[in-house]
Amino acid sequence: MLSIQHILGMMLTKGEKLSSRQIAAVVYPDAIRAYTGPRQYSHFEKSEDGTDVSYMRFPEDMHAEKDAIEKSIAAHGHLVPDIRPCAIGEDTDFDAFLAHNGHLAGEMRESISIHLQQDILFDRFIREQIDCSRKYEDIFFFHGQEMNGKELRALISEIEQQGIYIMSYILYQKYHVSTHQGWLEKVVRPALEAEYPKDLAEKTFSYMRISSSVNAHIAVGDWSKLGAGYIPLYDYMKFFAELEKCA
Repeated sequence: MLSIQHILGMMLTKGEKLSSRQIAAVVYPDAIRAYTGPRQYSHFEKSEDGTDVSYMRFPEDMHAEKDAIEKSIAAHGHLVPDIRPCAIGEDTDFDAFLAHNGHLAGEMRESISIHLQQDILFDRFIREQIDCSRKYEDIFFFHGQEMNGKELRALISEIEQQGIYIMSYILYQKYHVSTHQGWLEKVVRPALEAEYPKDLAEKTFSYMRISSSVNAHIAVGDWSKLGAGYIPLYDYMKFFAELEKCA
């Protein structure tokens, strides 16, 4: 799930006026990968056979620099061994996050919790739409069409961009806020710059890009393409209704 979607999803849950700390914290599990490397650490991914789980201890202060994060990983982190390459990761273990991050409180704990719950729901959403049962063979099926991992990632990217479009529609209807690229520049970039080290803020925001076509529709409030994605609009709306319940 894209970082932009995590922010929009949190707005569905908490309202349109998020604090800088909420915005930065809800994307922190993605952002921190610039310092930790493997996604498994910050997303508490289970092993392939389900008998082990990767984990890390998040810092209470998101200003923590790379060397501090690396030291924390060495002392308090664990990475599942022998992870096989795959376009789709394993399930997130939310209980593992809770077990290793009892020190977190307030907006930090709540926002990271929401992020991980959102990812769990998104992973389920994708697996309901795409047959991933042969993922370690790099074979996937969508509407009867076989594809490899590269093609799958391209499809998921399209699904995510359409998701941004539909989420923006919902938020526009609820709060009359237009969450186009300019809004990200005005609201999200300053939040990351206030809460992260400079290099982490810059790198994190560099990935927050709405496709030109989707952005153009959002910017002018054109919602005529809501049903034009690869996934039926009904399925998207059902998924977003579940996102609203994350807490």
